[in-house]
Amino acid sequence: QIYKITQNSTYLSIIKKIGNYLKDISIKTSNGTVWPKSENNPWNWTGMRYGNAGIIPFLISLNQMDNDISFYDLTSEAADYLVNIQKSNISEYAWWLTAGDTGFITTDYYYGTTGIVSSLLDAYTLTKNDLYLNTAIKGVHWLDSLIEFTDDHFSSGFIPWAVTNDDYYNSIKYTGILSGQAGIGKVFLKLYNLTKNEKWFDNAEILGNWLRNQDINDTGLFPYPGSPYLTNRGENAKNLLGLSVGSIGIADFFLDLFEYDNNDLWLYEVIRITNRISESLESTEYGYLMPFELYQFREKEYYTGYFYGLSGFVKYLSRLIELFNIPDHLKILDNLITSFQDLTGKFTGIIPTKLDEDYILTNGENGLASIMLGLS
Repeated sequence: QIYKITQNSTYLSIIKKIGNYLKDISIKTSNGTVWPKSENNPWNWTGMRYGNAGIIPFLISLNQMDNDISFYDLTSEAADYLVNIQKSNISEYAWWLTAGDTGFITTDYYYGTTGIVSSLLDAYTLTKNDLYLNTAIKGVHWLDSLIEFTDDHFSSGFIPWAVTNDDYYNSIKYTGILSGQAGIGKVFLKLYNLTKNEKWFDNAEILGNWLRNQDINDTGLFPYPGSPYLTNRGENAKNLLGLSVGSIGIADFFLDLFEYDNNDLWLYEVIRITNRISESLESTEYGYLMPFELYQFREKEYYTGYFYGLSGFVKYLSRLIELFNIPDHLKILDNLITSFQDLTGKFTGIIPTKLDEDYILTNGENGLASIMLGLS
């Protein structure tokens, strides 16, 4: 992001070093190219968080910035691996285990099939290899087969987080982008945008209608938006606000739907949630901050990063302003940018991941890199 904005070759050289490192540690197999979760963990994960699905978008961006054929080839090899290890024995479907030949069967964006589908669509856009598109479509057909409808008109439904014999995990209905319906809905829309098949837009609306019905108290807050693996909250994860795990991400999905069909029902949800998040901002010694969670039995926590915290709201609010240019939103955004400027001065540029605690992450989830992502 910083290189795209500045065109400073120093940043490109750093990005290429990361790309070359990925080349060096890649593992060539008969199925394609795969990576270990880390140098100390040999498991070959598949999804966005640890696996090929998360590496493919980076390789595509690097290829587009540098036009290096080796990164193009590596993208194809990584996508080939995902195509070849899908586990369905039904020709119309495709699904994946979270860790290659082991792990859960999950549907979500961050660990499961939805994220893999998204990356295969990206690989198709780059290479025009129909195999990637066809496999992605099979993955979406599998997701479609899992929709549990909640009305007699088949207009509202959800997709469970996991497919398993474990009754607890099989019953989880997450709502947010990373683990839930908002993330799955976004990928339905991504496929619709590529194919113009109305079925995929209809499916996104089905999930959107289900989400609208979850906020039964009209508060702008949603139950169970995150995953226990992301928030360490488990079944107590309620009323999260962040872009990737909470209400802001759900509003972002509603905004996607509104941009496609201009239905005021979606815009109403966007306005309601945005107002609720704006009301939750608190003036503190660090400037304006957003709580991680609105939950009356737990002490408030304040994160600065993209997934859970303030920079994610900055990113969302910037999109909203670009579309509607509402003065009140501009004022809020100005206050939030000022807060980050104050934090930079107070902590000499190394902003803590969580205020009132002294640990600092660097990653793109909630660390320094994620703050730059939100502000760029």
